Amino acid sequence: MADILNVPVEELLKTEPIVINMTNSHGPNVSGTNNHNFPTELLGKFTEQFEARFTALERSNERFMDMIEKLIKTKG
Repeated sequence: MADILNVPVEELLKTEPIVINMTNSHGPNVSGTNNHNFPTELLGKFTEQFEARFTALERSNERFMDMIEKLIKTKG
């Protein structure tokens, strides 16, 4: 997503809301003040990709937590 929006990954990890300004010809521009005509179809694709990745990370986290709990039980 950072590559597509041409912004650093850190910018997407900030806790402030992300607003995308599509007013220049060089691609999307992330800012805190303007939100102009971001294509709904593209936003939907970003949302789907984000949700799929988030779900995969949740599953990985659950597996890691299960492994940690098993290790604690075997050592305890």
